[in-house]
Amino acid sequence: MEKTDWKKELIDWIKSFVFCFVFVWLLVTFITQPVQVSGPSMYPTLQDGQLAFTSKISYRLHGVSRYDVVVAYLEAKDEKIVKRVIGLPNETIFCKDGVIYVNDEPLDQDFLDETYVAEETAKYGVFTEDFGPVTLQEDEYFLLGDNRRHSSDSRYFGVFTEDELESVHLWVWFPFSEMKVVK
Repeated sequence: MEKTDWKKELIDWIKSFVFCFVFVWLLVTFITQPVQVSGPSMYPTLQDGQLAFTSKISYRLHGVSRYDVVVAYLEAKDEKIVKRVIGLPNETIFCKDGVIYVNDEPLDQDFLDETYVAEETAKYGVFTEDFGPVTLQEDEYFLLGDNRRHSSDSRYFGVFTEDELESVHLWVWFPFSEMKVVK
């Protein structure tokens, strides 16, 4: 009698493990993706070391829009990076005298922390150094970190293609005191 109970418990445990494994695999493959913020490139929007979940399903259903925070695969370093979408397909982006232009129109950057931008500008002269122009093709995106002077992004790595973008939006869940949604 004891052997049967032990075997039944083992089989139940294995079933539970397999169910959990399949559930988590489906979740991270099709719905969400865990990510850890690495470095200061998105400061002050995101902090180095924060843990977050991103939405793969929102990306698949709605794509990306300007100003979305995305996770992109950086093949050159075989890693995932978190950046903000600034330029969309078929646009021309450049920066002159610290102002970013998209199709010759100044870019509204309300998402940036004004105090931090002022501090960095006072320290370095400009918040965003001049670059471009860069003309994007049909499936290309121009990504920048919110901490422009301390970010390796499309200015350094080049544009990102649609298939290099993996997910959109972030839900920061750790540290608990910094929980928030970043869209």
